[in-house]
Amino acid sequence: MRRSSLKLGVRAALTTAYAYFGLLSAFAQQAPRIGPEAYLDQEGYWPPTSRPVRVCWNSPEPRHEAQRRMVRSAVKEHIENQSGVEFNTSWPACGESDLGIRIAVSDHTWPVSHVGRQFARDPDGRLLRRFGHFGDYQELPTQMTLNFQLDEFAGFESCRGRNDECIAVVAIHEFLHSLGFLHEHIRQEAASRQPRCAQALHPPQDFHGFRPLRVGDYDESSIMNYCNNIYRGGAPRLSVGDLAALQLWYPRN
Repeated sequence: MRRSSLKLGVRAALTTAYAYFGLLSAFAQQAPRIGPEAYLDQEGYWPPTSRPVRVCWNSPEPRHEAQRRMVRSAVKEHIENQSGVEFNTSWPACGESDLGIRIAVSDHTWPVSHVGRQFARDPDGRLLRRFGHFGDYQELPTQMTLNFQLDEFAGFESCRGRNDECIAVVAIHEFLHSLGFLHEHIRQEAASRQPRCAQALHPPQDFHGFRPLRVGDYDESSIMNYCNNIYRGGAPRLSVGDLAALQLWYPRN
């Protein structure tokens, strides 16, 4: 091939490449970005003055040591490393008067957590102060229960053979509850977006928050959305909307 032909060929190839990558860049700039999507209880927020949030285990058993490490690792990777949330480094056995997040382990109950930071309230949900009408509000522990035998528990059939994965997913889900996240599938939009599932997963006892806030669009992929079948398999992860909401509510300094 003559040198002039080679130059023309190289020039044409470069022109094609520039056009291709320019087109990709244009598409990237025009692609819609998913913003924060979540259902939050504003009363459950942990302000910076309450962090690091203390976490402890109620009567931890030696046989669960590996599972406790698994929970700590999942929360560190998917929540603390992605936001301004900070928990104490090591999670010891709970003392009698410890506040913060207290985790119990039961092989016979469904995993559950209070939503956000807890305070004493009257039957109408009004906050109570330490000394009648005076003093600070009475803070209470945020109670959480985890189950480390999900592969043997009714309702978690998809966890059979995948118990460790499910423990990590449940830990992230419950810790987001403890930070103030409500179930995504109880948002009003669920009735039109995923009607059959939302109706089946909308028990009257599900907590709707003291001061609920819908952030962004309804998130069908949220780890807080049971319509998403969060236990179906694969590595645990927050959706793009989950992550953006977590970083919005608990930004890094």
